[in-house]
Amino acid sequence: YSTAPGNLPDPRQDELLTENTYLRQVSAQGEEIILGHSTAVVHLREVIRIAARADANILITGETGTPGEPGARSVHILSNQSERLLIVVDCRQTDLNILSYNLFGTDSETVLGRFQLARGSTLFLNEVARLPLSVQETLIRRLDDEPIPPPDGSPRVRLIASTTVELT
Repeated sequence: YSTAPGNLPDPRQDELLTENTYLRQVSAQGEEIILGHSTAVVHLREVIRIAARADANILITGETGTPGEPGARSVHILSNQSERLLIVVDCRQTDLNILSYNLFGTDSETVLGRFQLARGSTLFLNEVARLPLSVQETLIRRLDDEPIPPPDGSPRVRLIASTTVELT
């Protein structure tokens, strides 16, 4: 074998492959991210399974402590998009420019935002009620401009959002 940098065998390669296989198997179980055996938890897991098959956008609401991200991860893992990454955006980001840049990239698309990266996958917006109105307007426009299914055959973005605030 070559001794050039980058071509040396990683002594942990077998361990990393085993860990990767294990994590994929665990993540394929999806609903096990939500732990517990109470009637409410069993019902929640069933709702997650149904939502995952529905290929629809989802809003998770509830008090602080409601499992927004674990719920979104479970839906994603059990969905048709599970082979792709779950793209997470924390909407509590206070700098409007950074939040907009992270979500939408640049106008010229030389830098892709998380919305573009989520094509064919799931975009999870944590605490979506905290998005500034200008960012909400841009997001709605992007979602409205996305035909279902897109004419070029490119996959659409599935949106899952969570909030602890009652939306009106």
